[in-house]
Amino acid sequence: IAYRLMPAFQSLQGLYRYSVTDETTVGCALERGATGRRTDQGPAPLGGLDCSTHWPQAVLRDHSDVVVVSLAGQVVGDWQIAGQWLHPCDAAYDAWFERQVVDALSLLTAGGARVVVALPAPSFDLNFSQRTECIRATEQRAAARVPNVYTVDFKKLVCPGGTCVDQIDGITLREDGMHYQGPAAELVVRWLAPRLQTLAASSPPAR
Repeated sequence: IAYRLMPAFQSLQGLYRYSVTDETTVGCALERGATGRRTDQGPAPLGGLDCSTHWPQAVLRDHSDVVVVSLAGQVVGDWQIAGQWLHPCDAAYDAWFERQVVDALSLLTAGGARVVVALPAPSFDLNFSQRTECIRATEQRAAARVPNVYTVDFKKLVCPGGTCVDQIDGITLREDGMHYQGPAAELVVRWLAPRLQTLAASSPPAR
């Protein structure tokens, strides 16, 4: 689901000797069953937001060794769930979203692939930083509940020594405060690819 990282994954295939299949969906989420969504600009559409709709078919078709999942867009706006408007850091939302993530990760591991959840780094936007931390915690709990799911923490790249930076080697990491794009995406994939390859080379899970 790392839509903005995908061009870098594709361009670095030859260098790192892997093959990649693009199953990304821009702007999607896992809030299945929500009946409304709103942002600070007003009501927002729900249609087309479910990332997992095509995952069962993709699992059967692709036979992937490793699947990478990166989700953090939920920091924007509120979701109507069982008649309540909720957002990350609300206990009811966090518990509900954790169930959604567990169900989705279970779809991806069904074909025997190992799944890597990329935990988001803290946001530089103070309006979203607390929500990002709650999403990190929820995704980490969900990953721990599903066999053959692992995590990789973008905080280790973006916040070396515990201090978050906005540039590495002169490259601005998240120009909009949230997304890695262009040279920043390539930097992230260069950091991420060896970790994924190590996992892919390890003994496969029992099918």
